[in-house]
Amino acid sequence: MSEDFDVSLCLLDYPREDLCDQSTWGGAERGFVRAVQQTGTKAAVLATFSDTMSESVAARLMKDGVAHKTEVGGVKLGLGCAEEVSAAVMEMAGLSKSYLIEKMVDGVVAELIVGVARDAQFGPYLLVGGGGILVEMMKDSTSLLMPTTRERVLQALSQLKCAPLFNGFRGAPPADLNAAVDVILAVAGMLENNPLSIIELDINPLMLLAEGRGVVAADALISLNAEYRQ
Repeated sequence: MSEDFDVSLCLLDYPREDLCDQSTWGGAERGFVRAVQQTGTKAAVLATFSDTMSESVAARLMKDGVAHKTEVGGVKLGLGCAEEVSAAVMEMAGLSKSYLIEKMVDGVVAELIVGVARDAQFGPYLLVGGGGILVEMMKDSTSLLMPTTRERVLQALSQLKCAPLFNGFRGAPPADLNAAVDVILAVAGMLENNPLSIIELDINPLMLLAEGRGVVAADALISLNAEYRQ
């Protein structure tokens, strides 16, 4: 990155799956942003967007300190063309300078919240419950002390009010509960390996797809101990 230019530009050609995939795009963008941070030069990231879209996408703001993006109008769903994406971003223009455009997830059977909290006596523990935008109203959650096991996680999930959704409610397919448990155990493993690293963590919603299709973490908030930040 040269300091001889007024502005350095990174142009990402979306979508070009014939040339590269999402990991390549993400790596290029992160590398560019890091170079900007290290050099202090002015920069901009531009991305092309297809005029014809086979699937709907969602747009959400990317900004530190905004925990509940929906409440501030920072999430737009079901966008079906480039014009709708542009209009959605323009509507959110006063909220942030960065936005994430991603494919909508279909076939969601159930939604969970997976969190990490701390107790003065017992230390860090897991919180699992029904997720989504109604999580605070429904108050459908249970706690798991560390260390935990797959059996304990499954038992905790079976005690939730939303548990009937996991087995296929009113003709819906059963949820991929094993994939959800894998995510919960992965978070538990992070806590066990570095119990002081995570101050707070919330994955909400963790979208459970039909059995065999896995899960999708649609949004997450994590607060790290300063000693573990890189």
